[in-house]
Amino acid sequence: MDVIKKERKKGLTQKQIAEKLGWSHKKVEHYSDLLNNVSPQVLQVAKSYQNGRGGDKSPFGGFDFTEGWFRNSGLYNLKPDYQLKVMKWFVESKRRKTNDQVKRVPAQQMIHPTQKPEAVITELLEASAQPHDTVCDPFMGSGSTIKAVKEFGLDLKYIGIELDRERFDKAAAYIGG
Repeated sequence: MDVIKKERKKGLTQKQIAEKLGWSHKKVEHYSDLLNNVSPQVLQVAKSYQNGRGGDKSPFGGFDFTEGWFRNSGLYNLKPDYQLKVMKWFVESKRRKTNDQVKRVPAQQMIHPTQKPEAVITELLEASAQPHDTVCDPFMGSGSTIKAVKEFGLDLKYIGIELDRERFDKAAAYIGG
């Protein structure tokens, strides 16, 4: 990315950069999108935990933050300050090994086959929720997300959507309304 930044400063087009680096135009376009859509602070956090850059020497291991990871992560759709919060949350949650700390929902208590513990949703809310935000769960299933949002505070609003009427009724009972 540093090379692309440098070549862009020289006034080269994406096509010229691709030719110079021997990359496809699409690859240069994706890296340019990354530079345009992700804040420098987020890239710095990623760099510090990147495998091969010292991140792999940390006690919890490093990560492979590829251009594709960023493109598919949803960070492009967030404002820079939210990007940084989510990135820090991601790294910290991996560092704490969340899966070891958050207990899975016991099978006999599950009302949906892919039910998530509210504690996982709460961590996401801690990293990204702002007062009066609206959280939409378009595949509500058990209602875990809506239940966590209701209990979280910050006057959050919520929308839960579930096509299966029977599951919807179970989720509504689980949520408490």
